[in-house]
Amino acid sequence: MLKRYFFMILFISGFTFAQQFPQISITPSSYDMGDIKAGEKVTKIYTIKNVGGEILDIKEVRASCGCTAAKPGKNKLGPGEFTGLEVTFNSEGREGKQNKTVYIETNDPSHATAKVTFTANVLTGGIANTNVISNAGIGSNKSVLKTPKLSFTEKVHDLGKLKEGKVAQYTFNFTNTGGSPLDIGFVVTTGPGIATRLSGRKIEPGKKGYLKVDIDTSNLKGKIARNIKVSSNDPTEPTQTLILTADILK
Repeated sequence: MLKRYFFMILFISGFTFAQQFPQISITPSSYDMGDIKAGEKVTKIYTIKNVGGEILDIKEVRASCGCTAAKPGKNKLGPGEFTGLEVTFNSEGREGKQNKTVYIETNDPSHATAKVTFTANVLTGGIANTNVISNAGIGSNKSVLKTPKLSFTEKVHDLGKLKEGKVAQYTFNFTNTGGSPLDIGFVVTTGPGIATRLSGRKIEPGKKGYLKVDIDTSNLKGKIARNIKVSSNDPTEPTQTLILTADILK
């Protein structure tokens, strides 16, 4: 009898201990958006819940494609709390069956990278060559892209020598050189001490924007490199990588 009670106490203690960690639960885990007309945007809201016993920290949300933008309603969830994950699929420049994945990075020790998926079938309606508008001027064979185009003035920059402890700043400038609105999705950075600020997420054709980057050099030394990945609905380059380098001196 005592032996049975002993094992019961061990089981309850183990269960209680396990619940002290954050734990993510997402519903639904997959979704079919059905048939979509080319050019349409469709949004689905998934539910993220913390079913654990500590604060769940949503560190990063990223999509497998620049055609998909995903944003949680909040990034920290207490035990039992939930929030929405808004996932928007932009079908412009796509056709046929689509399979997309959104990855959610958290501090859940048993499931650090969770994911949700969705499918869609993009219908073009038999319209040929929808990505190009021809310029029918006499003696001209120019064409104008109907799709958005994210064009950075530069993608690699060296900040040179920096004194440790200084916060260095740099601005990457870009233009939408395409023929339809440019939607910026996620901006993901690598390494410690880096922060970004975007001028705006929707850029009309011909308009400019910028991405400001701050690097805090505290506790850093030697040569460093930081990558910044920028996703957009540019069908030719849905994800572009920017690189900042520096030499940190003590």
